[in-house]
Amino acid sequence: MFASAEERERRLAICQACPHRTEMAVTHAAICGRCGCVLAMKASLQRASCPINQW
Repeated sequence: MFASAEERERRLAICQACPHRTEMAVTHAAICGRCGCVLAMKASLQRASCPINQW
């Protein structure tokens, strides 16, 4: 169900450099500008995938 800690960190590093990464104004959580998902949560899910196929 959940990705390993290493996989999660690898995914978040890719997201950190992505031009579609944005931040929610109120919570300051990083979100994907393409799908609207909270990145920390999405990167933790084993079967989740990047909407622009980066991971």
